[in-house]
Order: sequence, then C-alpha cells, then structure tokens
Amino acid sequence: MSVVDSEAVFSARCAKVGLSETAIAALREKGWGTHANFAFSTAVIPGQGDDSVFVRDVITAVLGLISSQWLKGLLRGYGGYGGYGHGR
Repeated sequence: MSVVDSEAVFSARCAKVGLSETAIAALREKGWGTHANFAFSTAVIPGQGDDSVFVRDVITAVLGLISSQWLKGLLRGYGGYGGYGHGR
C-alpha cells in the first residue's frame, strides 16, 4: 500500500497539524480518509482562483465555522493548499 492510500498516515498527518479526532472521523465519514481521497475532495485547482469553494465544500462542511488562524495553520501544514504530495 502506498503512503497516499494509507488511512493511518493520513490520520497521523491530520493530528500533526492540529485536527481533533472528531474532525478526522468527520473527514473519514465524507470518504476523505486518505491523502488520495482528500486530494479530490473539491474541484478547485490550487493557486488558480478562489479557495472559497474549498473552504465552503470541505473545511466548513466538515468542521463548521472555524477561525482563519486555524485554517492558516492547516494549510501551512500541508505546504499550502494542495502542496502536500508535491515535494513540499
């Protein structure tokens, strides 16, 4: 099994950037329990337009209203939205 298909690796990374067990479980319930699944959670192309669709359809759908500071930490943990898995 590759790293991108591992639920354990994804859960560990989520925990490392500060997601709670509840949030990680919510991601799994949406079908986003691996890096590979999460990569296709929205059709937004990183760096090419408005990330509000990602925030609305993914972040807010899973976590509810969140602080911008927490979101910045999450995105920084992934090398910027979409950065994880691209050598960063």
